[in-house]
Amino acid sequence: MKTIGAQEVEQLVKKQEQVHILDVREVEEVKTGKIPNALNIPLPLLEFRMHELDKAKKYIVVCRSGGRSGMAARFLEQQGYSVTKYDRRNDGVERGNGLIFLDKNIPLPVLKPRRKKK
Repeated sequence: MKTIGAQEVEQLVKKQEQVHILDVREVEEVKTGKIPNALNIPLPLLEFRMHELDKAKKYIVVCRSGGRSGMAARFLEQQGYSVTKYDRRNDGVERGNGLIFLDKNIPLPVLKPRRKKK
């Protein structure tokens, strides 16, 4: 399975390549924050909704901690999709509440938790 880190995603953006993000977290998790324009298909529904994906596009699969995105990437590869698992280890990514926070110097959309109203 191919993996990609934040710096590699940054390079894709700098080269003006299309970056298609597939977020496989649950709907409730996405409500706390998401990457703008990312397609959300929760992992348990992926088998039934994979027809929404375009086999001609390359996808970067993300989740909260990496487990579900790994399962999704393996499954989609077996179905003939071009996918890469986002791996945030050792690449300058901060962690907060299990969500992805890309380094402030990387000009990418980020997941930000919404502040709870008091």
